[in-house]
Amino acid sequence: MFTCKGVLRKRLSDANLTSKAGNPYRMGQYLFDMDDQKGAWISFKTFGDLNDKLVDGNHYEIVFSMSSREYNGKFYTDFLVESANQIEVIIEEKDAIEAWMQEPDKNPDDQYASKQPVETKNPLFPKVEGSDDLPF
Repeated sequence: MFTCKGVLRKRLSDANLTSKAGNPYRMGQYLFDMDDQKGAWISFKTFGDLNDKLVDGNHYEIVFSMSSREYNGKFYTDFLVESANQIEVIIEEKDAIEAWMQEPDKNPDDQYASKQPVETKNPLFPKVEGSDDLPF
């Protein structure tokens, strides 16, 4: 089991299917953006009534079960949703997340121009005038 919080970005597909036994079921596939890791997206599948509960753009805490299988020498991993609970995000936090996801300025020369080095005093190794910074 794997639990994470994030934003449901997009519904990729929603289908009404029939099992081999002839029973109808619904399957949906979604794209989920994890809050704690920039650029970490998960594509997952849901079955049943959970498809009606998930809305694009809302924040959720989702519990996944994962399974992998091998086919022709390649491994494929499925993320299936066990539960999804909508969570409220505080406005300041939401603004901070959106600001964090914006791209930085394109000019790398100006990025550190205003920052001056800060000199700190270390009581264990006092600086002696006229010598280098080596402690011995």
